[in-house]
Amino acid sequence: MTSTTTPQTTPNQAHSVALNDDDLCGIFSGKLSNWNQVTNPETGSPYTLNAPITVVYLPRGDEGTNKMLSRHLASVCTQSNTAVGVTFVESIMFAASFPNAHVPNNFVSAAGSGDLRRALLSSQGAAIGYLSPAYANTFLAASSSVVTESGAAQLPVASLLNSIDGKYYAPTHANATVAFGTAAAPDNKVTATNPAAWVPNIGNPPAGYPLSFTSQIIVSQCYSNPTVILAMRDFLSIHYTNVNFASLIQGNGFGTIPSNFQSAISNTFLSNVNGYNLDIGNASVCSGQVTGR
Repeated sequence: MTSTTTPQTTPNQAHSVALNDDDLCGIFSGKLSNWNQVTNPETGSPYTLNAPITVVYLPRGDEGTNKMLSRHLASVCTQSNTAVGVTFVESIMFAASFPNAHVPNNFVSAAGSGDLRRALLSSQGAAIGYLSPAYANTFLAASSSVVTESGAAQLPVASLLNSIDGKYYAPTHANATVAFGTAAAPDNKVTATNPAAWVPNIGNPPAGYPLSFTSQIIVSQCYSNPTVILAMRDFLSIHYTNVNFASLIQGNGFGTIPSNFQSAISNTFLSNVNGYNLDIGNASVCSGQVTGR
């Protein structure tokens, strides 16, 4: 069922099954319940496999998985490609998008990412789910302890068609960074003081893997112990700039932030180069009654 043009997503498989937004909206809303209803975006024709689709989902998303999926679906799904009554909204609760929070009969819940992986591996026919690359295979997460242990099964993964630039993308860390790189980092004090501005909405990025999301690190600005201030600065600096840390992150399938955000974070929170007085341990802010933890 794979082609000669789609990217590799799985070990020992040079190309991948491709899906587009209509496929995702149809499958995850329950409108499409058999694989022969799913359109191959390369050919414009349905896939030929006659197999009922089982959708394995997380009732409450761990590690942002439900928010990532629902954000993209909320951005691209319409009445024409979605089951009647379903309106996708960004939420950690998968069922929040369905009438009365009731999912279709071909949907099966999993207790967590590990359980979802096991459900996909044991399923019969056509089954689809959504997971961190670390639970998928070694092509996407070469260092993940889940997929590198002896005898670990390698889950096949679909590539996605980006509806804006018309290119197929595998869910690699590099393609996630491309998606993130299409957003602008805060470049003035008013914007920088808004925490939400550091979480760009890339629910439908103009380039890169369409289903990309960010994880945030939330820390305090002020600490009463100078040693803690130094430790926080050092940790975050290493986290964002050290190549060894980058290798660890990418080895588990996560992308590192692009250079524009890396510079903005360093110049705003790890130093006061920007002059916003938002840096950790800033003497003019962390004084008087505001001494911190």
